[in-house]
Amino acid sequence: MTRVAAVDCGTNTVKLLVADIDTAAGTQDTLVREMRIVRLGQDVDRTGRLADEALERVFAAVDEYAATVSAHQ
Repeated sequence: MTRVAAVDCGTNTVKLLVADIDTAAGTQDTLVREMRIVRLGQDVDRTGRLADEALERVFAAVDEYAATVSAHQ
């Protein structure tokens, strides 16, 4: 059994998955599944850049996820 964590950062959401994978059995046991709406793409079409507030939301979500991953070793 191998424990893995994956983070998916998209335009609107940042997602976290922590799971135990058993490659021999071909199974996955999901331990944590989280999603935060961060709106990273806020005004990017208009300004051509990522908004400071949007980056702050992403960094806050990633900080939370890092603590969750650490707690699950």
